[in-house]
Parts: sequence; C-alpha cells; structure tokens
Amino acid sequence: MIAGALGAPATAATGPQTRSVAITGSDAATGTAAAPWRTIQWAADHAISGDTINVGSGTFAGFTVRTPNLKIVGAGAAATSLVGSPAVADTVKIAASGTVLMKVGLSQCTPQNVAVEGYEWGGSANID
Repeated sequence: MIAGALGAPATAATGPQTRSVAITGSDAATGTAAAPWRTIQWAADHAISGDTINVGSGTFAGFTVRTPNLKIVGAGAAATSLVGSPAVADTVKIAASGTVLMKVGLSQCTPQNVAVEGYEWGGSANID
C-alpha cells in the first residue's frame, strides 16, 4: 500500500505522523486535518508507533489501542466525549505500552468499561 493513498496508514518509511478524527470524517479518508477519519478505532488500528491522533469535538464510540506509543488527544474533556455502555466490557482499552490518552471526557463508563494494562482506574470522569 502506498502511504498517502485513501485511508492509508503511516508506515515506518514515512515515520510518525499526526492523524485526525472528527465526527464529520470518514474512515475512507486519509486521516489528515483536511480529510479526517471518523472513528478513533480506525485511527488506532492504522497508526504506527509514535503517531499522534487528534480527536475533534463530539461524541465517539469506545476503542482498543494495540499499537504502542500512540498519543490520543481530544479537544478537551468537555468537548470530546467517549461513551461507554454498561453492557460492554472494556469500552476503552489501552493494551499497548506508552499510550497517552488526554483531554477526553468519559460518559457512561465504569471501571469495568475502562481497561489500562498495569493501571487501576480510580473512577475519574475526565482525563485531562
């Protein structure tokens, strides 16, 4: 796959990049600020170690991070919300070392919905 093609992930050859996610985006887009992806899960699945994923204002579904050293940054805890479901375990799952998650609000999440390997969640409603 050629980096820069529609929906193409970063590659080791191109190095870490800043990717974008927005409620108006599309997972068929390129993940740039001008053509953001729609879901955090798509971004997390297509990012490489060292990438930053900027998440715009809005409400987003949960996701799992499997790639190490990602930085996922919301537009602020009051602006970017991750919505959980009591019926779904691990609404937000950080399963990779070096992951940074900041400036997001958590809605309808309990300690059973947020799993961070090696960390015990204290129940905070926001991550700033």
